[in-house]
Amino acid sequence: MRVAVVGGGVIGLATTYYLLQSNQTVRCFEKRRPMLERSLGSSRIFRLAHQEPELVTIASKSRALFAQWEMGEGPIISDCGTVISGGELEPWASSMAAAGAKYEIASSSSNTLRLPTRKPPSLALVDLSGGVIDVDRVRNLLTGATAASIHLEQVHALEHLAHGVRIWTESSHTDFDATIIAAGAGTPELAAQVGMHTPSEMQHTLRLTFRLNVGVESPQCWIDKPLDGISTYQHENTPGQWAVGAHMPPDDVAWEVGRDHAEKASARVVQDYVATTLDRVDPTEIGRVYCTHPNLGDGFHILRQGSILAFYGDNLFKMAPFVGKTLADAIVDGSTPSQSDLAN
Repeated sequence: MRVAVVGGGVIGLATTYYLLQSNQTVRCFEKRRPMLERSLGSSRIFRLAHQEPELVTIASKSRALFAQWEMGEGPIISDCGTVISGGELEPWASSMAAAGAKYEIASSSSNTLRLPTRKPPSLALVDLSGGVIDVDRVRNLLTGATAASIHLEQVHALEHLAHGVRIWTESSHTDFDATIIAAGAGTPELAAQVGMHTPSEMQHTLRLTFRLNVGVESPQCWIDKPLDGISTYQHENTPGQWAVGAHMPPDDVAWEVGRDHAEKASARVVQDYVATTLDRVDPTEIGRVYCTHPNLGDGFHILRQGSILAFYGDNLFKMAPFVGKTLADAIVDGSTPSQSDLAN
């Protein structure tokens, strides 16, 4: 098949990677260079922990594919573990148990928690398979394997043909047998051209990095969602550096407020949190990663219109190998799998 993949983020590249492995002819369109925007940064949190058993299962399948990637690239996911705290833990524990995933429930008095905080959570779920994804290694693997298929030009339009799809760029148009739209923030506009609706409302998001002082050995990734106070996601993005992001009030990060306002509001909240709540973390910012996302929560969706698939979702880096393989298989066999289908 001649397949066009629109979007060169981690999902688009993973899809291209698996299409090439199945001997398809592929062109991946990306307007600048691969793995910018939502795939930026040097690290992400990996976790099996989700509040839906099917997502735990899918994350487990993705972890197995990451292990295959590691054979050629070296370790991609650390084994430090991921801590979930705040609010009700039972939905997380029930989903983990239903999917057969390993976890522990730890109290603040135990030696299980390794978090750079002045006050450890009174009770937390420890995802024993969690850890930090080395984004740089993923980027090296995918860009190296797909380099000959990457076409640096923005796609402006898609057109259904009697047999296939026509892709329009600024300079020309090309016909393909099938197309996968995985263009992040650009997906809604392109999908709408061929009769598919995907959510278009975006938010600004910001993650800051701070220096982690000596004294915290192999800290766990930490997702804290208290009933009162700020919800955060944190991890050691490189040795000696601690990355912190906050789930901000919608009014502060809505698309309409603009990037400048959203960045300032997010930075203010995170810097105050680090200074007042964390321990052995220098509150002086040493780096930041900005991107946009649709704020859909965990999970993803696949839509089909003829020979075109459109993909969208949120919090997806940890599922990139599985999603990429799924999209590659679906465009070849003509299926439109749901999350439930894939979990089973």
